[in-house]
Amino acid sequence: MKLRIELCDLSLASIDALEVDSLAAFVGAERPLAGLPSLVDWRLAGAVSRAILAGTVTPEHGEALLLPSGGRLRARRVFLFGVDDPAPRPVALAVRHACEALRRAGAREIAIAFPHGVPLPVAARAWVEASSSAGFARQVVLGDVRTLAPALDAAARELSVALEVFRAAARADQPTA
Repeated sequence: MKLRIELCDLSLASIDALEVDSLAAFVGAERPLAGLPSLVDWRLAGAVSRAILAGTVTPEHGEALLLPSGGRLRARRVFLFGVDDPAPRPVALAVRHACEALRRAGAREIAIAFPHGVPLPVAARAWVEASSSAGFARQVVLGDVRTLAPALDAAARELSVALEVFRAAARADQPTA
């Protein structure tokens, strides 16, 4: 079976338009928040920042928090995963942990952005390896499409995984009315 991964630029318009049941972001030690956590925080009126300040979510490895989107995003559920070290091994473990947690939570259509500021080849390899057997009906990886595609392709070749990478449908790239 071929693994299918859609790619979508990381922007407010993209996450507003994505029709998935679950959105996954990694929270590291960087402050202010960057990448997907910052966009989700904006859309959820500071819920991510409040969770960090309350100690409900930390950048520690293995940390996970589920937030309801409250209708502010099309995704009903937002998962936050901690990643405390940008070194290759902890990043790979965090990405695999996120994939398994999403699978166990019954996520079928997911969107994820890899941890901010980590080596893209490491995160891409860990995701291809973990998600190839997760059984998601739809996967969207958010980020810089120009760098994501080659990183995911290289990971698939290295792991001997049949992979189809394509740009998400135009609806995910257009702002909502």
